[in-house]
Amino acid sequence: MKKIVVTGLSAALALVSASASAGLARGHLYSTAAVNAICGDAQQIVTSTSLDVNNVIQSEWNAFVQSDAAPYSVVGFFPPLSYTPEQAPNLPLTSQQHVIYGLYGTGNRDYPQVVSCKMKNAAYLNATIPGLGAVDQACSAVTQEIVDNVVASLTNPEVASVVVDGDKEDIIDDAVQFDADQVDTAGFAWTAGFPDHPYPVLYRTEVGGPLHVKASALIVEPHPAGAIFACNGIAGSLPPGVPLPSFCQPRKWGVRYCHLPAPEYVRAALTGEVEVPVLPTGP
Repeated sequence: MKKIVVTGLSAALALVSASASAGLARGHLYSTAAVNAICGDAQQIVTSTSLDVNNVIQSEWNAFVQSDAAPYSVVGFFPPLSYTPEQAPNLPLTSQQHVIYGLYGTGNRDYPQVVSCKMKNAAYLNATIPGLGAVDQACSAVTQEIVDNVVASLTNPEVASVVVDGDKEDIIDDAVQFDADQVDTAGFAWTAGFPDHPYPVLYRTEVGGPLHVKASALIVEPHPAGAIFACNGIAGSLPPGVPLPSFCQPRKWGVRYCHLPAPEYVRAALTGEVEVPVLPTGP
């Protein structure tokens, strides 16, 4: 199992000075290092914080599914737990990332397509870091920043290839439509179809229509009362040595997960280098 730990994208972008060339900034948006930092940056965006984040890259889907954002601990009092779960409250703030790749039409070059992120939510961070003042943001806040950065990076020929009448500012208004997140509360629903048939984070409702950007989210409260009531009942009936389901563990609580379009996928979809699904009624 291959894992890579990187810092957030904002840290990578900070390496580009105000006087850096547009080409260098573009390289920092589409480079492997930038892709490997997406979920670290997303962790900051979805909690409205600037906390340091360790972003762990999981190269295998199954390893990503088994991984967890950190730290994790019991932060609520009601209902009380009737069992003693594993906790790791002192781990550094850590996000998990997996990337699914697509192929350009020629079939001989791939591109990052869907980025999946596991992160802690603002409610958990506020419960464990006094005075932090984190504020939850939807996954769509991340997709908005991704699209804004992509549009800013487009060359003049690329802008001309986008079917709009005007300049870069018109692309956001005319060629892109941001949808509200698809929100799930169970892991099996959030991972449905993956990795072979990932959630359509980009699509059109008709051929030649606006590019729809729609993130898929999973949100679990830091102290999910409904799950804890159920888990207390399960814990009382399990034979000795049989583990509780994963949803009974704090490592799965206080999280926000996001499936996001990678920047290169957004650029290629806007410029017509790759096709996106046509879904008349949406996902």
